[in-house]
Amino acid sequence: MSGRLVGVLGGTGPAATAYFLQRLVERTEAGCDQDHVRTLAFNDTAIPDRTAFLLGRSDRSPLEALIEDGRLLEA
Repeated sequence: MSGRLVGVLGGTGPAATAYFLQRLVERTEAGCDQDHVRTLAFNDTAIPDRTAFLLGRSDRSPLEALIEDGRLLEA
């Protein structure tokens, strides 16, 4: 395998993750499949609701889950 690998932490908005990946494909100048950006998307829908936490409607912070998922992507 060659080329850099881009890790995407998604799932906090599954549709947003799918939209991002679609836009990445559309905006990549590629002549064939192998010319596209190597991407690993981790779509973790179990992350606590970040909006509810930020607005004070939930005491479940998404921070620990995001850090753990980031470490999994890094590995």
